[in-house]
Amino acid sequence: MPDQNKDIKLQNLDIFALLRLEHLSEEEKLKRLSQMQQIVLTDFINTDLPSYLKDEEIERLEKMVEEKAAPDKIEGFLREKISDFDLILAKKFLEFKRQLVGQNMQTRLELNKKQIEQVREGELTEEKSSVLAQLQAQKEILEKILADIKQDNWSQVDRLVQELV
Repeated sequence: MPDQNKDIKLQNLDIFALLRLEHLSEEEKLKRLSQMQQIVLTDFINTDLPSYLKDEEIERLEKMVEEKAAPDKIEGFLREKISDFDLILAKKFLEFKRQLVGQNMQTRLELNKKQIEQVREGELTEEKSSVLAQLQAQKEILEKILADIKQDNWSQVDRLVQELV
């Protein structure tokens, strides 16, 4: 029987679940998603835009920005001038999502290692031994998640993230 989860793609996974932020209110999630989209759009404008627009179009866009044109007007201008604008941004957001999840897991791993070091200090009691075992288990999960991110194995990443405490 084939593994139906094997084909899970990053774009189909909830970024807040991957970051373990499911507890946020819908309002807070929308706010953070908007911030993420702004980061991606700013990166696109700063790094990719010159390869899509002519010099005079860039000048026109800069003038719109200087005049503090509404964001939807600027976005409309970009959609008009760049036929696959939405696809380009979707790909950039997907890469941003990949990097964000990877950085989040790497930070968690580094914190986990520090916690392990702290628990190992001093006398190893039964309680400390139990905590150490939990931390070691979490460390193994985080290392597996990071390896699976590198291999684009998002079904495994999704499953392992749910095991994190």
